[in-house]
Amino acid sequence: MSEISGRELLIAPPGEKGDRGYSIVGFEQTTRDKVTFLTDGGHKIGPVLTPTGAAGQPSMTRLRRATEYLGLVVTFWAATEPAEMIVYGDTGVWQTSTGVKLRRFGSLVEVHGALTDLPIGFRPAVSQAAETDGISVFTTVDAWPTGSTLAGATKLTDPTPIDALGGYDAAVANGYVGTPESWNESLYLAGIPKGGAPGQYLQRTAYGSAWADLPRIGGEAWRDVVLNGSWRRFQNQPCQARFNNGTVEFRGWVEYIGPDTTAGIWRTTAVEIGTLPGDLAPDANMELVTTAYRGDNGRPELVRVNFTVDGSLALMTYQQRGETAESAFPVRRTNTQVQLSGVQWATPAATR
Repeated sequence: MSEISGRELLIAPPGEKGDRGYSIVGFEQTTRDKVTFLTDGGHKIGPVLTPTGAAGQPSMTRLRRATEYLGLVVTFWAATEPAEMIVYGDTGVWQTSTGVKLRRFGSLVEVHGALTDLPIGFRPAVSQAAETDGISVFTTVDAWPTGSTLAGATKLTDPTPIDALGGYDAAVANGYVGTPESWNESLYLAGIPKGGAPGQYLQRTAYGSAWADLPRIGGEAWRDVVLNGSWRRFQNQPCQARFNNGTVEFRGWVEYIGPDTTAGIWRTTAVEIGTLPGDLAPDANMELVTTAYRGDNGRPELVRVNFTVDGSLALMTYQQRGETAESAFPVRRTNTQVQLSGVQWATPAATR
C-alpha cells in the first residue's frame, strides 16, 4: 500500500491484478512534485501530486523512530527520492571485547582506542591512523548499524534523548528541510515507544512521546496497617490506609490490649501502634490530631498520632494551650480506643 497526498493506491505484485485489472510495476519522477505510476500493461497513471516542503523543497513526511536500528534513529520519508533518510541518530557508547569505546552520532564516529577491526557502521570513510591521545573523531559512510545490540560489544550508555529542538540542527545538516516547529511537532508523532499496557495512554514529552497511566478515578485498594502486639482492630472494624488521588487516607479504629501505660507529649514517650505499608509513609515526620478514649475514665479526648518516614505510627498526648505541666494520656487495656477514620494528608501524585 502506498500513501501519497492522503490517497491510497493498491499496488499489486507482478503477475497479480489490482482492483482495476492491472498492477503497478514502477514509477517516473516527472517533476519535483509529481510522480507517474507505470502498469504492467504499458499504461501510465497520473501524474500524482506529491507534498512539497518550504519553498518547493523536497517533502519529508512520516517521522518515526526506527526500532530496527542501533540506538536512537529518526528517519524521514523523502517523497522526491523516493527513499527513507536518516536525519538524526545516536548509538550511545559501546565497548568492544578489546576495550575500544566507540559512539556514532549522525555520520561522525568517536573512537577511544585503536582503529583496527572496527564494527561495520563505525569504520572511517578514508584510511587513517589513530590520534596520539587515543581519541579519534572521523566521518563514516557506512550504513547505520542495525539491530538492538552490537556483536561482540557491551553498551555503556544509552543514546542521548532528543531534547525538543536539541536535534534540529543535526537533522538539518543531514537533509531535513522543515521548520523548527515542524521538527518539534513531529517528535511527538515519532513512532510509538515500546511498552504500553491496558489503561495507559500516549503522552507528549520533551523527547517525543511516552506511555503514562490514565488518571485514576477513585482511590487504590485499602491495605491493612500492621498493628503490633499491643493493639487490635476495634470491634472488627478495619484498620487500613490507601492512596487516593494525591491523598493518603485512613479508616477504622484500634483498641489497646497491652499492659497499662501512658502516652506522653514526646515521640520518645509515645505508645507505638503499628506500621504503614512503606509506600504510604510520609516524606517527612508529621503529627495529626484525632480522637481517643482515655483508659482511666473512658472519656473522649484529643490526641496526636505521630507518623514517621519509615511508616511507623504512635499515640501521643495532646498538650492543651495554656498547660504548663506536661500532660499524659492514660492507656489501658480494652478501655483505650483510637480513631483513625478521617486521618489523612496530601502527598505529591508524582511519588506514586
